[in-house]
Amino acid sequence: MKIVPGLVLLAAAAAPGTPEPSGIPTAGLNFNLKTFTPKGYLDYFLSGSRAAKTGSDRYEVTDMRLVRYKGDASNAIESIVLATTAGYQQDKKVASGTSGVRLIRDDLEVSGQRWTYDQLGESLVVENNVEVTIHSVLPGILK
Repeated sequence: MKIVPGLVLLAAAAAPGTPEPSGIPTAGLNFNLKTFTPKGYLDYFLSGSRAAKTGSDRYEVTDMRLVRYKGDASNAIESIVLATTAGYQQDKKVASGTSGVRLIRDDLEVSGQRWTYDQLGESLVVENNVEVTIHSVLPGILK
C-alpha cells in the first residue's frame, strides 16, 4: 500500500450537523468523509452513524467504518476497520479508541481493545485482548 500526498477531502452529514465554511461538518448523523488520490480514485472512506467535531481536526465517531481502497480504477477494498466508538484526527489521518476494534482484510482479521490505526503509516496497534486470524496457508509452521 502506498499513500500519495495531496489528497482531496470531502465531507457530508445529514441533519442536525451544520457545515463549517470549509464544508467539514461540526456534528451530524450519517457522517461521511472521503479522500481521493490525485488521479481521482477513492482512497479512504470514513463513515459513522454519528460524529461530533471535538477539535479543529478531530472527530468522535460512533459506529466507525474506515474503508481503505486500492486507489485505482478497480475501486477494490484493501481493508476495513470497524469500531463502536473512535476518535479520528483528520490532519494526522489517525483513528484510535479504547473500545473494541476489528480490522478485516482478505488475508487476515485482527480484533482487540485500546487501539490506534495510522493511515499514513499503514499500521494498526492493538494493546488489549488481541485476536488474529490468518486466512493464508502457512506451510511448515508447526515443525
